[in-house]
Amino acid sequence: MLTALYSGISGLRSHQTFLDVVGNNIANINTPGFKESRVRFADLLSQDLTSAAAGNPAQVGLGVRAAGIDKNFSQGSVMQTGNVFDLALGGEGFFVLNDGNQDFYTRAGAFHADADGILEDSVSGYKVMGYAITDDIKANSTSAIQVPYNQLIPGKATALINNVGNLSAEAAEDDTHASSIDVFDSQGIKHTLTLTFTKTATANTWDLAVTSAEIPDPVTSGTIAGIEFNNDGSLKDAGTGTIEVDFGLDAQTIAMNLGTIDGFDGLTQLAGTSTAAVESQDGYEVGNFKSVSIATDGTLSALYTNGQSKSFAQLERVVFNNPNGLEQQGNNFFSSNRQVTGEPISAVTQSGRGGNVMSGTLENSNVDITRELTNLIIAQRGFQANSRTITTSNQVLQEIMQII
Repeated sequence: MLTALYSGISGLRSHQTFLDVVGNNIANINTPGFKESRVRFADLLSQDLTSAAAGNPAQVGLGVRAAGIDKNFSQGSVMQTGNVFDLALGGEGFFVLNDGNQDFYTRAGAFHADADGILEDSVSGYKVMGYAITDDIKANSTSAIQVPYNQLIPGKATALINNVGNLSAEAAEDDTHASSIDVFDSQGIKHTLTLTFTKTATANTWDLAVTSAEIPDPVTSGTIAGIEFNNDGSLKDAGTGTIEVDFGLDAQTIAMNLGTIDGFDGLTQLAGTSTAAVESQDGYEVGNFKSVSIATDGTLSALYTNGQSKSFAQLERVVFNNPNGLEQQGNNFFSSNRQVTGEPISAVTQSGRGGNVMSGTLENSNVDITRELTNLIIAQRGFQANSRTITTSNQVLQEIMQII
């Protein structure tokens, strides 16, 4: 009777653990990045009534125990938030945070920048770790990521102008077509140049003159002669001459890209009106910080008011060979016992298992509410059944005591 009594007690304890785990799963159904747990049961050692030497062994079990609690690290669904620093991971990886003494790991990427621009966890204030990028060179070790809110990007002098469009094949000698373009000097100051194409007496040939309305005239060399086209309208010869300007700073030579020889990707000479214009130029004004974008590989880039962007960091993500060895620390954090989990493997430098970074999203809890409610019923029934074992064993013991 005592064996049945103790077996019932072990069943109560084990199913109480089962209820605790299910209750925790349900409580965290709306916790970002939460991973559900499950209980593994195992029977206790059995008491031998007869040994195997006399035939099949006769054994009575001594109950049950909760042998372990495992995490389910499967991907949760993703919800859109619109906050650029809300981040979800599409693979096995974890974000790395540091409290100043040790690293912690999380799937809940609800981050924000503090007063100094340091990226940190919104709940704990732990710093988000990554690789700093300076002039397109990535650091070899991780550090806290800092958003360059107060940084500006200097202007760049125009060195190339790209032209596209058509010069009318029906134009007569001395017919002109003009367009204007804003270019920049070495300090990022904007200047306007006028490009005038003039049809020459030579068949399929045009000249280009670059002028400015500024006083004094900054154009020191502004003519490209002999721009010639093939009979099919494609560019044959980009002409000769250079465009040189001096805005009172450093003298600038500006290359004119008129298109590919024998191609139609730049200027053409076809029937119809003249539409030639500047498609783009490579200079820009001084730019102030505007916003941040985060690529799927975790690269953070600053976007500036002049349309330029500059990468400044890449998020660290790590994976573990045994993620179930991670220890929960609250606030959606895990810590690592290296002897159990193995060393953290960088998904940036060592592994492709970390998955893509999704900016403006958060990973939902992966708790399946239907399964957990079912488990709740199963745990309740298990608890009730084991309590009945104890009640019945107690009644039998009372009957025995009455006989005595």
